[in-house]
Amino acid sequence: MPCYLVTFTLPRHLLDLAYKNHRHIYACVFQADQTLLKTITTHDTKLGGDARFTAMLHTHARNLDIHPHIHVVTLKNENFCSRSRHKRNVTAGI
Repeated sequence: MPCYLVTFTLPRHLLDLAYKNHRHIYACVFQADQTLLKTITTHDTKLGGDARFTAMLHTHARNLDIHPHIHVVTLKNENFCSRSRHKRNVTAGI
């Protein structure tokens, strides 16, 4: 089954806060990511409100620097990432 990988990265200026309050911050980031993906799919008639995904938290980069980010694997939907859709948005100024 085809799928996409979407990555949400915690902004650098929140790293200290995340280090001190990691459980709360990571829970908030997971909630925000979930809300964003569900909102996108719910309000798009072509996607039909179908938000299926799995999210994984990574707290470090390959070089072991602190780099909290969440990888989201989502099912591929031709309407979601079609080239014509992106071109239409760019020309519309979005």
